[in-house]
Parts: sequence; C-alpha cells; structure tokens
Amino acid sequence: MPGKTLRLIVLLSLYLLAILGGGIGLVVLGFHKYQATATPSLTPLSFAQRLEQMQAVSAYNRDDLASALPVFTRLAALGDARSETDLGVMYNCGCGVPQDVDKAFALQAQAAAQHYGKAEDNLGSMYAARGDEISATHWYWLAASHGDANGEMDFGWQLRNGYGVPRDDAQAVHWFSLSAAQGDMIGERWLGDSYEIGRGVGLDHAHALQIFQAAAAQGESASMCEMGAMYEDGDGVERDYAAAMRWYRRAADEGNDCGYTGVGFLYDLGLGVPQSETTALEWYEVAGKDGDATGENDVGAMYHRGAGGVKQDFVQAAYWFGLAANQDDAYGEMNLATLYINGQGVPHNDVIAFTLDQKAANQDEPHAEEQLGNAYRLGYATKIDYAQAAKYYSQAAGHGLAKSQAALAYLYETGQGVPQDDEQAYKWYLISQFVTAHPVMEDDERCKAFAALPALKPTDIKSHLTQSQMVQAQAGADAWAAGHRPLHDSPPPPRRPVWLLYVLSVIFSTLLLAIRLWRHLAKNKHVNSDDS
Repeated sequence: MPGKTLRLIVLLSLYLLAILGGGIGLVVLGFHKYQATATPSLTPLSFAQRLEQMQAVSAYNRDDLASALPVFTRLAALGDARSETDLGVMYNCGCGVPQDVDKAFALQAQAAAQHYGKAEDNLGSMYAARGDEISATHWYWLAASHGDANGEMDFGWQLRNGYGVPRDDAQAVHWFSLSAAQGDMIGERWLGDSYEIGRGVGLDHAHALQIFQAAAAQGESASMCEMGAMYEDGDGVERDYAAAMRWYRRAADEGNDCGYTGVGFLYDLGLGVPQSETTALEWYEVAGKDGDATGENDVGAMYHRGAGGVKQDFVQAAYWFGLAANQDDAYGEMNLATLYINGQGVPHNDVIAFTLDQKAANQDEPHAEEQLGNAYRLGYATKIDYAQAAKYYSQAAGHGLAKSQAALAYLYETGQGVPQDDEQAYKWYLISQFVTAHPVMEDDERCKAFAALPALKPTDIKSHLTQSQMVQAQAGADAWAAGHRPLHDSPPPPRRPVWLLYVLSVIFSTLLLAIRLWRHLAKNKHVNSDDS
C-alpha cells in the first residue's frame, strides 16, 4: 500500500510539473515570438536590452516620449530594426524630437533592409503620402509577405482600389483575411466591409456583423458605425433601433463623424427615439462643421426641406451641398446637380447639373444615374440619345430605383434605345413594384427626379403577351428580386490559439488523473472491506 501511495504522489508531482512547464513554455514562446517576429535585427540584443526595449515601447504608448527616446536612440545605433522603426516614427511626426522627415525615411529604410515588416509598411505609407502609389504598393507587398498585419491590410487596400496594382477584389479579401487573423482591427474592418457589400466574396451580412463586432471591441470606431447601420437596417440581425443608437453613440464618443450623422439620422426620423429634427440638425452640424461630407449633405438637406428649426433656404442648401461636392462626394454632387436642375439657390443650369451628375454616376450614385437617364431621354444639356438613356436607367434600375425600372420598362415597350420587347417591358414593370431601394432615399425630396416619367399601362403590355411570355417575365422578375437578397456563406472556422491547446491538454490530463485517483480509492476501499 505505501508503494502505491508513493506512486500516486509521484504521478501527481509529475502532473503539476507538466502544468508548470507548459505555462513557462507559453511565456517563453510569447517572448520568442516578440523577439523573432517583432524585432529582427542584424545586431542581436541581449535579454536585458530586449526588456529595456519593451519598457521603452510601453513608455511610448503612454506618451512618455522622454523615457522612450534615449532607449530607441541607443538601440537603433546598435542596428535593432524595431528601435530604428520606432525612432523613425518619432522623427516623422515630430513627437519628442524636432520633425525630420528625411531622417525618418532613412531610419525606416535601414530597418526595412533587415526585412522588418513594420518598417516596410511605414515606407509604403511614406511613398503613398508623396503620391507614388507604385513604390507604396511595392513596400506594402514586402511588408505583407513578411507577415506584418498592417502591411497585409494596406496591400489589400491597394488591390481593392487598384492603387499601383491592377484591381483585384478577391485578392484584397485574401490579404484582409490574413490581417484580420492577426487581430488587426483595420483589417477586420475592411474584411467585414467586403462581406457586407459582397465585394470579392459572397455577400454575407451575418458574418460581416461578427467581424465588425470584433473590430469594434478593439475600439475601431468605423466598425461601430457599421454595427449601428446594420442594426438600423436589419442586415444580418434583427432590426433594433435602440442597438443602432448605442453603436452610433459609441462611435460618436470616439469622435467619429459617422457616429454623429447616425445619431442625427435616428432623431431625424424618430427611429427608436422621439422624433426631433432640431436635435438631428445639432448632430448633423457637428459632423458637417468637422468637414464630413455626409454631415454636410445632411445639413444641406435640412435647409432644403426647411426642417430642424431652420427656414427653407436653398442658398444655404447649395452651400452645404457644394462643400460635400468639393470633396468629390457623389451624394453631394447629385444633390447640387438637382438644385441646378430646379434653379433652387443657384441659377438654373442644365450643363453644370449634367457635369455633376456624370461625376456622381461614375461613383455609382443611383439617383445621378437616373437623372442622366432623364437628361438623355429628354435632351437636357445634351442631344436626345435613347441608347444612353437606357444605359443609365439600367444602371439605376439595377441599384433598385423604382422610377428608373419603370422608365426602362417604357423604353422596352416603345423600342427606344433598346430593341422593342414587351416581355422585357413587363418584367421591368413587375420589378418596379418591388421595394428594392432604401425607403428614406426614395421619399426624400432632394432625391426626386426632375422629369416626370410617363405612366405605364401594364394592361396594354399584357395584351401583347402570350401566357408563356407572361410566365417568363414573372420568372425573370422573381429571379432579379432573389438576386438582390443577401446570400450567406458559411463562416470560417474559428482560430485556435496555442493557449487554447494548452488549456485543453490540462483539462484532459486532469480527467485522466481524476480517473486514476478514483480507481485507486475504489481499490483501497475494496481491500479494506476484504480485511474486515
């Protein structure tokens, strides 16, 4: 019996040592990861120097620049890549030292020569600031190739927008995914955006919501706005205006203008809160005076409507829309074009309106596309061109604008700009009956088309169709509607970090030990009963 007890004690001791050893291993692994991937250098630093560097980084993050500067300077002189990078950042922003962009560039280049991803990413940003997107993309790619999370996000952004490299949405999602997998909140933000709009990946609002929430948990305010918008619209989650307000307010607390406009919008329409246009205007003005294009548009809309405690003033509306348009904001361009079309606050000028609508339509602004369709169909600021009218009506119709869908149906019915096709006419008439666009946009005075469309007579169209053609038209309309509903991909499997494997091994070992102990006690009880 004493021998069995001794063996049990030895087994328990070994078990405790394994747990302790595993914990120490995790600490060493974490420090090794910091040392190997975060701070490669041509001149290896001692353990004490690494600790000193970590303390300097912590001081820098606390804005204690005076404590960080001498450490970064001394270690950078030894060739440490991270210290060169951090010191370069200080010189670039003039933080704790006189600003010296050339010295900052040289320090980043020294660190980048050691294949330090963060320095390569910083060089990319410096080249981008100079307008050299080709060189920026080169350095972003190197940073991404070396596993830097910011580099992966930035290279994905270049691919998404075609900056210095051919546009490739699928590859952009790939790099956003790698960045997000490392917990980079900006990478998560753009990965979520890709799923939300179905760009480079299948449309999946529910998965987008999960990704945005992960980024928002790290304080990424734009993702908070996205969360607010998804709760507001019921995308990937049940519509909840109270939750939308909470997320918008969190973003506003972080100083993000989209939070101000989001809160204002909910007050403007009384969604989840008592309607108050006055309160809405106050929130809009915070964003608008901060130079946010959405806020400028919203303030302009209030003056256009004469709401929020201000009188209707088209001159003020044109001023605010103009501020947004000057930032190449598509909605501001379209709004200002509408004022020029109607001669409200500005002299009537179809040519300026046409130019503004073209700029907005190039950014896929649906109402600008609709107004261009009207201009080409009616000959405003351009020759009548039914083919061009059909083109722009088709684009706006694809974005869900019912008036453009009805106009397209009319063109098919009359054969103007497109081959005469009663079946297509009837299909687009049916589609125009669906509620496919944002209801607020459709009802907003500033978005109304300047030309009335002819009233369709579906009974006349149907009289020219066979039963089979009507069935085909209905099927085409249903297919279009189905194609404009969210699709849901399966979410990727969750990452399993090393610490989780360690915890699982501890639980498994504990179960084995408990079974062994239970058997030992049961055997002793059996032996004792035999002795008695």
